[in-house]
Amino acid sequence: PGLESVPRTTAAEGGLAAAQSPQAFTTEVYIDDFQHLTQLLQQGLELFEIGAKVYEILGLIEKVVKREGPARVMTLLGFEFNSTTGVLRIPEAKASEIVLLIRQVIATAHKGGSVPWSILSSLHGKLMWASTGIELGRSYLSAIRRPLDAVATLLSNRLQRANFLIPVYEMLEMVGQLQWWDAAVSCNNGTTQLYINQSGMYDRWSWSGSFGDDVPSDVVQGFTDACPLGGGYLWGSERFRFLWSSRERRHHINVLEAETILRMLRADASSLDHCKLLMWCDNMVTVKAVRKGTSKSPLLTKIVREIRLICLQHKISLCVHHIAGVKNPLADGLSRGLVAARCESWSLNAAIMNRWRSAFQGFDVDAFCDPSGRGKQAPAFCSIVDEPFTHSFFNLKVFAFPPLHLIEHFLKSSLNWRANVLVAVLPVTVALDAGLASCLLHSYGSFQGIFTRTQANHTRPCPAMGFAMGVYDLSARC
Repeated sequence: PGLESVPRTTAAEGGLAAAQSPQAFTTEVYIDDFQHLTQLLQQGLELFEIGAKVYEILGLIEKVVKREGPARVMTLLGFEFNSTTGVLRIPEAKASEIVLLIRQVIATAHKGGSVPWSILSSLHGKLMWASTGIELGRSYLSAIRRPLDAVATLLSNRLQRANFLIPVYEMLEMVGQLQWWDAAVSCNNGTTQLYINQSGMYDRWSWSGSFGDDVPSDVVQGFTDACPLGGGYLWGSERFRFLWSSRERRHHINVLEAETILRMLRADASSLDHCKLLMWCDNMVTVKAVRKGTSKSPLLTKIVREIRLICLQHKISLCVHHIAGVKNPLADGLSRGLVAARCESWSLNAAIMNRWRSAFQGFDVDAFCDPSGRGKQAPAFCSIVDEPFTHSFFNLKVFAFPPLHLIEHFLKSSLNWRANVLVAVLPVTVALDAGLASCLLHSYGSFQGIFTRTQANHTRPCPAMGFAMGVYDLSARC
């Protein structure tokens, strides 16, 4: 389509069209492309070579004006879009301009001042544009828009808009929203990760199934639950439980459920960088609030904003779904203290670990560590991403603290590890049933603080395991 309107050349220049037509002209062909048509640079270069061969076979004359690889980055509605990585971001100059304007308004509010209507309107327009890329950004614009709408009909010309002052120091909700926007635009220039959906279009990741449906293998699933006593969460081989303070227990269960999701992300977001995270929660109010980015409850809105901000900072694609309470027994048991919260990031506290490292002159491999490696007890480690069961640890010194559900698998698999030293932390009752009483080096009772867990930048004591744990030398079994 459209070829009939392109410029024609003379027959003397040759070409297939001239050879087959009684008229003296040929057809010039214009070729353009973009990276998403080929996905890879190599594929794009191959298309150029194929095109050149077609020209040669058909006798067409190729005049190369610009012959280079397809473009990877394009400007889309003012945003920079990289079709290779699927990253949509605010251009750096534009992001800096928005952040500067936001901070000027916030600084004016803190000084008890006012800003012109025109300045606040300009900022609102810039944030409306930015919200196209930042997920749920428009949920945090209502307090900024409200004072503008209140007087807009009274300001009929540019001079009135420039001179009318809005007392931003009185508008605490607006300042709160602007502080969220400051952090959102500042982190990674408002970067959003896009994926190719089922229609072949770029879009934010989402999942529309229900509990029990197949979930893609590249999606991490998390489960949370809260009760008046405490909260609990789990994802992968990670689990954690905590108790509410007397003050926190006064809050509504909707707030406690959202706070549980927030605490999970505060603790483990660094291990979930660039992940697709499917969260299951048995509280529908919390699910709707996280999806919308806001709530009628100011406290719940504050929690949801922090959840969304953490996801932006760590480029986590979050999708929250409801799960019936009866189908969420493990998270429910964690919150009520009925299930041991043992996970891969637990380890013996530093003093105890120093003793065992000294006794064996250090270890070469930590067989069960969390995926981020934050709590590793040796230079090398295995995790749920790279499980130790298929590895050979020939002539290495291995420390193993297997999660409870993997102990049986560990005891069978470790027989073939061929490790020089294998020191394992196991429940005493399980070890006795396995005939390992003679391998016991030391046993520890069930007390808080024997085990620790690294969360974000802090190491915190874990609750009591609920049963005695022992350190065993299994070297003779390898």
